[in-house]
Amino acid sequence: MTSKQHESNCRFKLDFAKVYWNSRLGTEHERLVSLFQAGDLVADVFAGVGPFAIPAARKGCLVFANDLNPSSTEFLTSNCQVNKVQDRVRVTTMDGREFIKYAVLEPLQNPFINVRPHQSSKERSKLSRSVQPPATQLVQKAIRHFVMNLPATALEFLDAFKSAFTHRTHGPDIQRLYRSSGMPFVHCHCFTRELEKEQAEQDITRVSVLSIFFADSLQ
Repeated sequence: MTSKQHESNCRFKLDFAKVYWNSRLGTEHERLVSLFQAGDLVADVFAGVGPFAIPAARKGCLVFANDLNPSSTEFLTSNCQVNKVQDRVRVTTMDGREFIKYAVLEPLQNPFINVRPHQSSKERSKLSRSVQPPATQLVQKAIRHFVMNLPATALEFLDAFKSAFTHRTHGPDIQRLYRSSGMPFVHCHCFTRELEKEQAEQDITRVSVLSIFFADSLQ
């Protein structure tokens, strides 16, 4: 059964039997999106039905949104249309590691084009088609933020960044681009049993390093 949810001035359709949704995470969704700037390129590795991707697009970001669950990306695509950000969000249904490599390369090979500034329904009603803001082509080609909101296993995917930014995977163009623009922020959600901040940071760092080490040993 399809349910309708509202969050961050966005509307979401979903089926609780097929996809994940937790209304208690609304504050975290808003906190993270508040760090983004209009024009940023954002890659959402585990996008679900769009609680990060769609508010980011409404803010003026351009978003690569991915989820391995085809039901999630089906609802995500629909939710982009409902919130009128379909030209700002590219939806894929890929494994997380493959998506990270794809997201690093895709802006160079296929930049966003014909993107108009997002407008509210009131703004659209005031403007005729003849005075719509001009469409623009993406100039920024470097991912500014990666979102990894899959706390149970997100740390296990961190090894994908190492290969995604190597000369062997994508060649010198990627390395030159990120030397000039700076490396992206990776917002990786995870679990820890530690209550104190310092101990929690140590625990998370230890698990992250172990995850990358074991992933490298299997390649």
